[in-house]
Amino acid sequence: HASIYNILVIKNDTKYRTDSLVVVSVNDKRHSAFSMKSAMMNIDYDGTLTLVNLGKSITNHIDRYFNITDNKEVAKADTAEQSFKMLISIRPHPLINEVLFPTLTRFSGAELQGDFSNRKQQLNMVLNVPSLRLGSNSVDNMHAEVHSDNSALTYALTFDGVKSSKLKIAQTRLAGNLQKNTLAFELDINDNEARQKKKDKDKTHKLYITGNL
Repeated sequence: HASIYNILVIKNDTKYRTDSLVVVSVNDKRHSAFSMKSAMMNIDYDGTLTLVNLGKSITNHIDRYFNITDNKEVAKADTAEQSFKMLISIRPHPLINEVLFPTLTRFSGAELQGDFSNRKQQLNMVLNVPSLRLGSNSVDNMHAEVHSDNSALTYALTFDGVKSSKLKIAQTRLAGNLQKNTLAFELDINDNEARQKKKDKDKTHKLYITGNL
């Protein structure tokens, strides 16, 4: 357990204060927990997996539905319990956009929430990023979800728009599932802005693609 109060960061003679930073961590053979509370970020993690092994366990889980690694032994069920619950919440704060990421000109926060159980073959992850602009790159109303059960893993990604210096993508939805080593997808792009500019309100400016890989 570590607590730091009245944190002061100075950059280019400008002072940035945050009230406190509290970190609690527990790790043993059967239990791992991590908690961090601060003015700009909260993290709560509790499970049987350590943070170091988190990525490997999720990769092994995805391999049940669609092979993304060359490890052919992954499909064999691990009898040891692997589970976790997590919540990461990032709030707008001057330390983020003025100290850590000076080119971050718009940010309204972000949240990642999830849980996992290998015995139930269940994975749930939800990501929300309402508004973000970093340099010439921006995204609006991004929402992503991943859910799985013993038969399939489903996914969905939506956003109102993505822009960069060389790319512009209109309102988009990408969704589908992974099942029996097949990736099914539906891509739907709806350009309402183009329709309004051209005054073609009766015409649909959209792209729709579906298929399997």
